[in-house]
Amino acid sequence: MPQLRILLTEDNEGDVIITKELLKGSRYTNELHVCPDGASAISFLDNSYISTSPINLIILDRNLPDIDGFEILAHIKKSSKWAQVPVFMFTSSLFEAETFFDKEYQPDYFLQKPLNIGLFDKIISSVLIDY
Repeated sequence: MPQLRILLTEDNEGDVIITKELLKGSRYTNELHVCPDGASAISFLDNSYISTSPINLIILDRNLPDIDGFEILAHIKKSSKWAQVPVFMFTSSLFEAETFFDKEYQPDYFLQKPLNIGLFDKIISSVLIDY
């Protein structure tokens, strides 16, 4: 079973629990790091690069209390360490996601809450085929 190292940036504890459960049901084993806000996610990324065990997937909530999800995404995509890592962005509506298509940096996938395990696993599989 493939092993993934995942960073989840989510401030809603209920959504963290749901995401953990969805990941348990996926075909991937995983090491999940949870950051409750944007500042801790940026700090984690800036201070925790481990070449032998890199982050394979970053999941961002669009609406965080301190830093907008797109600001974190821009930080990720500007970094030589993280630019190639797939990024999923949680949003409460796909209509909301459509309003951000003019942004310079885009996530690999927008995922609407609540999440569907089958779709979530399928997207993870297609994005992470190289891992």
